[in-house]
Amino acid sequence: MKKIEFDLKIPKIDLKAIKETPEAQARLKKLRQAAEDFEAIFAKLLVGEMRKGGSQGIFGKSLQAQIYADLLDEAVAKQVARGGGLGIAKTLFGRMEETLLRQLAAEMRPDPAKDAKSTQRDHEEVKT
Repeated sequence: MKKIEFDLKIPKIDLKAIKETPEAQARLKKLRQAAEDFEAIFAKLLVGEMRKGGSQGIFGKSLQAQIYADLLDEAVAKQVARGGGLGIAKTLFGRMEETLLRQLAAEMRPDPAKDAKSTQRDHEEVKT
């Protein structure tokens, strides 16, 4: 019985180099913003629930008071998220950054099947 050996060379991906590309920088900026926005939404819900613990809140119970309280919750939540207060945005970004960079690497990698077709097409053009 013959022993069959495969020499599969998987190219190493230099994620640091990919991270420096303008495309990666733009996508990472969007990812960071999305993570901060998510944390702000969560923090707003958290702050709103904490505020409900009081009897009347700081603004009272009228409709206008509810609107002001909601605006205050949103402002506090955005500051908490941007200051890294809860750490949710940092964790989300950290977990998703490598995945995004690997996706970019896959998009940048040349497609061997496409290259083979174009080479075949070039040979056919030369023959005619």
